[in-house]
Amino acid sequence: MITLLFVLIISLLLIHEMDAIRTKEWKMFIILKDLPDETAYKAFTIAHLPLYFSAILTLVQVNLTAIYYIIDLFLIAHTVIHFCFRKKKRIMGLLQYFQI
Repeated sequence: MITLLFVLIISLLLIHEMDAIRTKEWKMFIILKDLPDETAYKAFTIAHLPLYFSAILTLVQVNLTAIYYIIDLFLIAHTVIHFCFRKKKRIMGLLQYFQI
């Protein structure tokens, strides 16, 4: 059961990262936010290749118990980053709305 849940979580993470392209989440990164969309899209997408490669390679070669902890820590950090940037994006939107 745990393995099925883990595979579901990994699948949802991959879908989330694919959706990040649709919603232009590269605009949250200081390095990419000022680039033209086409350039930022390519850089954002290419940056995911080593992430996916290392994650899948690790899943295939390493003890699953260790991987569970690593992926869990990554998901927690990923959630915190999204929470922080979502809050910042909301504040920046209000400032622009009120032209502050």
